Amino acid sequence: MARWLAEREYPFEFQPSWGVRTCPDFRVRHGSSVVAIEVETIEGWGMFRNVRFGEHGSRPMAEALKPLREKIRAAARQLKPLAGAGIPLVIAVANPYNRPVPFRAELMISAMYGDPAYKFDSDEGTDRVLLDRNGKLTNDHPYISAVALVREESDAAVDAAAWYDKHRSRFSSPEAMAAEARATGLFDTAARTRVTIDFIDTVSASPRVSATFANGPNDRRWSPTADGSGVERVR
Repeated sequence: MARWLAEREYPFEFQPSWGVRTCPDFRVRHGSSVVAIEVETIEGWGMFRNVRFGEHGSRPMAEALKPLREKIRAAARQLKPLAGAGIPLVIAVANPYNRPVPFRAELMISAMYGDPAYKFDSDEGTDRVLLDRNGKLTNDHPYISAVALVREESDAAVDAAAWYDKHRSRFSSPEAMAAEARATGLFDTAARTRVTIDFIDTVSASPRVSATFANGPNDRRWSPTADGSGVERVR
């Protein structure tokens, strides 16, 4: 999160004094406003914690989304003492260890507002996908302004595969090819990563984060629909 904030030149303080019993991670200044951000990191294996190597299977959506809902709950507790401060309160969830959890914006929205459900009207011949009522923010934590997924992305693997396909015929051994590949810097993934976020505004009446926040070239944002019945991608 700190890298993302620094790259976008947002002034911030890490673990500042808020004057409350908890200590949300970041105080961020954006224009004339202040935003409080609490970061949670996914470390467990979620629905794969009891899966044996080579085993295939499936899990109910409620179980798959449980790790995300646990992080929402934990972060909301940290932010709750600031609920009356009149500033946006944001939960950020990161998955730096690439744990096998549903780490996509669409599924985070389900974690927030309910498992996907399918409704069909046989009389009218219409159907639609709805969200159930078991989301972590459906009835709880109305003071939360937004939830963000912090993602680290890299094109290194794609570029390396393309390089191998193009040059493999020139080499007599895999060792020689790997040595030249290392010399090209193709494996320097740390220098070629970028941090982006999926920023999801909640449907609550809590203070809003400016529309110009999280507007990097690879950032994405979701906001409530005009009638407040759902969330849609706006950028």
